[in-house]
This record gives sequence, structure tokens and C-alpha cells, in this order.
Amino acid sequence: TPPPLPPPPPPPTPPPPRGAALSAPVSLTSGPTVIISVTAGAMLPEARAEVGSLQSLLPGPVSVHVNPAVGDLSAVLRGARHLHMASHMRKGCATFVRGARPEVVTFEPVVLAAPPCLERAVLNACYSASLAKLLHARGGARIFCWRSRVEDEAARIFGEAVWLSLLLGRSDRDAFEAGRFAVTAVTKPVVARDGGPARSQKFTLRDPDESEGGESGVVSSGILLVAAGVPELYDSTRFPFCLSLELPTLASPDEDRDSLARAKMHLRGYLRRTCGLSSFR
Repeated sequence: TPPPLPPPPPPPTPPPPRGAALSAPVSLTSGPTVIISVTAGAMLPEARAEVGSLQSLLPGPVSVHVNPAVGDLSAVLRGARHLHMASHMRKGCATFVRGARPEVVTFEPVVLAAPPCLERAVLNACYSASLAKLLHARGGARIFCWRSRVEDEAARIFGEAVWLSLLLGRSDRDAFEAGRFAVTAVTKPVVARDGGPARSQKFTLRDPDESEGGESGVVSSGILLVAAGVPELYDSTRFPFCLSLELPTLASPDEDRDSLARAKMHLRGYLRRTCGLSSFR
């Protein structure tokens, strides 16, 4: 009797679809998520609601730290792979709390406290793009942030939409677009021309300090809109260039300062033109 034939080999695995690297599912269960909320001294009711919503939404171990001191950041962030900050920031500095009083620091201690394993962060605060740039340049983490001031409600909507999209397995870029869409899709009750009830768009993704009308509202196509702010995403696909040029410690001491300044100026201009760099907490 002849020996039995071996089983046929399994069919070959089909190649991944084009662009699969940019749309690979995101796993939020690979490590702990840290939520930092700093609302002391600021009227941010939406930030408090945002923290509660994310605490019940995010899977895996989630630790929430309300109004921490800057000296506790290293311990708070130890081992964190994902970070969400709902707080108040100003240009070049962040606010924490020590002894029930605001504690204002530069971004330096925040960057130094961030662990090397940090993969992703949502910095839901005004002017957080500068901090995002430093965190991304230091460890390559994907950072969602705001280039300008951001309205409190718009920040909550954006942050919740980003994390929900990531939980659905979407890429960081898709989650960023979902957050942008969620903010602009919010409507408010208005009175129609015939006197009946209606609704209209509430927010527009514009810088409130650069938009005509500012906080009083922006009129577009006859609709009065609130300038919510300008969100940005720092990742390797949108920012393929070395952002470490912003870190003066990496510049050669023999480098001509004027030449370096001109090179950085031209690089910023190129990024704005080709990469969409320019896409109230």
C-alpha cells in the first residue's frame, strides 16, 4: 500500500492592501494609559466631564491624576504608553498644582518626565503644539495637540472622538480627521428666517486670535461660528523631517548662528507649504 500523500500547503496569504501601513489598527491595551487633569484656578467644566468619559471609555489599566504637582510627574508617567492631558497651558508653559495653588513651569520638566515607552498622547490644552513638537522629536510618539487656544467644549469633543476612533482600530491620521470632523459637526439651536426652530453649525477650526471677530464669533455663509482653535497631529507620516532642529542642544557649537536661523526659517516655510503644518484652554 503506498504511503498517504502529505496534506496540501495552505493558500498563500494575500498581500496587504495598499496603504495598510498608514491604516494599521491601533492597540490601546498594550500598556497603561495615564489621564492628567489640571483644572484648579480655571473654569473648565468640559475638561472634568472629558476625564470622566475617557475613564469609562478606555480599556486596560487607566490611572487618573487630578491637579498633580510637577514634582510628581516622573512617578505619574512611569511606564505609560498612552497619555491624555486635559489642562490649562499658556505659550511655552504648563500649569500644575502644589498646595492648592497653581504651579507654572516650562515644558522642560514635562518632556524629561515622559517615559521612552510613550507611544501616543492627546494634549488637550491651549498652545500645546510646542510641547507636542518636543515630545515627538524626543521619542517619536504620535501627539495630538492644539496650535492655538482651544474652546473648552471643542477640546472635549475632539479628545473623545480621537480616542473612540483609535478604539475602533483606525490609524492616528484617521482618528485626527475624526476629531476634526466631530468638532465641526456640532450644531446649536437657532431661529430660522420664518421664525421656526432650526440648528446651525457651532464651531469652526480657526485660531480665535487670528480670526476676524475672534471670540465674538466668525460669520461664514451667513452662519455665526465660534473659532474653536486649530488642532494638529505630530506623527512620522505628516512630519517626515527632523524636528530636532528646534532643539538648540543638538546644534553644533561651531555652527554659524545666522546660517542656522535662516535654515530653520526656510524649513518651517517648506513644512507649512507642503505638509500642511498649519492645518481656550
